[in-house]
Amino acid sequence: MNNKLIIKLIKNNIEEIKNLIVHFQNEENDLHDGFPLLESRLNSLNKDVEILKSSLNKNEIVPDVTLNLADSENHSITTNQKEQEVVSDIIETVTENTVHAEIECQAKEETIDKVEPTVSTLNDKLQGARSNNLQEKIKNSKLTDIQSAIGINDQFLFIRELFDNNSEEYKSSINYINSRHDYNEIISHFNKSQKWDNEDSTVIQFFDLIKRKFE
Repeated sequence: MNNKLIIKLIKNNIEEIKNLIVHFQNEENDLHDGFPLLESRLNSLNKDVEILKSSLNKNEIVPDVTLNLADSENHSITTNQKEQEVVSDIIETVTENTVHAEIECQAKEETIDKVEPTVSTLNDKLQGARSNNLQEKIKNSKLTDIQSAIGINDQFLFIRELFDNNSEEYKSSINYINSRHDYNEIISHFNKSQKWDNEDSTVIQFFDLIKRKFE
């Protein structure tokens, strides 16, 4: 997976997190049931950032043989600085959105606590979530039916942009995805059966949902 695709996945995760926060602001009664989804997207976002960071660290700087030693060192330093700037910008964006999410959710919880003292606070939920081990987090974030994670607006978007307004073909594809247990097999299937542009944002969003089935 190239860095450009990973960055687009990170962008999609951030947008989804923002949409969830806006939804919880308007529908605070959904916060209790919807918090696991918010946590799952934050975990997925963090995982994508780590993947990008690992990818950048694996890239080796090979100096041009025509450059002298001084130029080679300057070229390597400049490239490393650019890579670090990309990672820093992404981490800063993720951190800012996560902090805002925690602050806004905590404000909602404090309002609910005044009416229902027995309801656990956001901090209690976060502490409980942090106490789970990595295996439990991965298990809880998996999707057995990706349709459950697709909002009505995204469903219409996928049907229109990816399946030429053919809702039956869309449903058949969802059933196919749910019945398979190998991510690469599914992606290979769509690459062969559909003429999609893998750089298209809608395609990336659809593949990201498929990826969550195997997280």
